[in-house]
Parts: sequence; structure tokens; C-alpha cells
Amino acid sequence: MLKKRKVQRAIAVMIMAAAAMVSLQAPAQASSTGILTSLRCDVLAGVQSHCTTGVIPANSSGHYIRLFSVGAFVRLYDWQNGNQVYSGYPWDTTVTGLYGYYYAVAADTGGSGYVQICNDGAYHCN
Repeated sequence: MLKKRKVQRAIAVMIMAAAAMVSLQAPAQASSTGILTSLRCDVLAGVQSHCTTGVIPANSSGHYIRLFSVGAFVRLYDWQNGNQVYSGYPWDTTVTGLYGYYYAVAADTGGSGYVQICNDGAYHCN
């Protein structure tokens, strides 16, 4: 019975550690004004099949969000009304005509990948 409890405890610790590792996301980048300009999330084959970025506003002068993705199918959503405004494989795509706040959801396509969204016009959302 004692051995069974030790095994159960070890499994629980491994699950908690894996969950903590999966929930890690790249840190958000902020511009000099303090407004978030770039957010990223990762999908991990066999571990995490999808992820969701945080929310950022569209670029205030150009009214766009840039998407950069590798190995993931991506959907971009309007945070305020839930409408999907883009879906596809956006190696490097700019979605224009946006005025609110947006987030992306990435799904793996058989391997690991990620999506990064930005509003600062930087090449590849860096």
C-alpha cells in the first residue's frame, strides 16, 4: 500500500510539473509607451495541441495585427465580440481593417509550432 501511494504521488508531481511547463509562454513585449506590442504561444506535439495568445490592440494608426507562425494553423479573434477575423497558415501575414483588441489561437498540425501576434510593424513580430 505504501509503494502504491509513493507511485501515485510521483505521478501527481510529474503531471503538475508538465502542466506548469506547458503553460509557460514567451514574455510579452511592450513598446516605450507601455502598450503590449507582441505576444506568442507555443503548441507542443503530443503535449499541448493548441494555445491562445494574450490580447493586444490593433495598431492605432495602421489598424492591423501581424501574424507570424510556424507549424500551426491559426485563427485570429476579436476579443470584444468573439468574431473570427482570420484563419489559415500565416507564415507572415498582416490582417488589416482592425480597430479593437485581438488574440490568436494556434493548433498543431502534427508537430510543434507557434504563433506570434504583434501591432508594431516589426519584421516577424520581434
